[in-house]
Amino acid sequence: MHDVINEQVQELVRHRRVELGIGFEPDNIDGLDFHPLYMDRFVAVVPADSSLAQLPQVSWAQLLAEDFVALQRPSAVRLLMEQNVAARHGKLAVAFESHQLTTIGRMVASGLGVSAVPALCINQMQELGARCVTLVEPTVERRIGVIALSEHKLSTAAQALLEVLLSNTRIPEVTCVT
Repeated sequence: MHDVINEQVQELVRHRRVELGIGFEPDNIDGLDFHPLYMDRFVAVVPADSSLAQLPQVSWAQLLAEDFVALQRPSAVRLLMEQNVAARHGKLAVAFESHQLTTIGRMVASGLGVSAVPALCINQMQELGARCVTLVEPTVERRIGVIALSEHKLSTAAQALLEVLLSNTRIPEVTCVT
């Protein structure tokens, strides 16, 4: 879902329907400027009653020992995860797939498995009843930022908004065991 939204944001900017968009760093930046806000790291998502929920951090090896719930392909989030994990842990063995992060959060909270999501989803996962834990070995991350047209002068309002975003954005809290 994030990929569809990210592509829609890029298209809205490219077609001048909006001046600015916020999303993951585009793979194809042609005609766009990307102003980084922060690096978003993936976190482990586990059931509240899992022994993993009590740990300060979880390795991919620990996470992948459980049934894994993932976004369906061709999700950029899924592909990023697979690319970063494959070198150390081989092919991602997926027990369940969904095209919605909300469904993944509900499945994990219900005890059907574990998952990994960008840290910007921490609040959503916790509201659904899952727990988030710092994920390591390897750390998987992707930049979040503001997308604008290259060589296009922003309106005064859009320029002011960009400056506020660049100077006031805080990195989401990655350590999130509750």
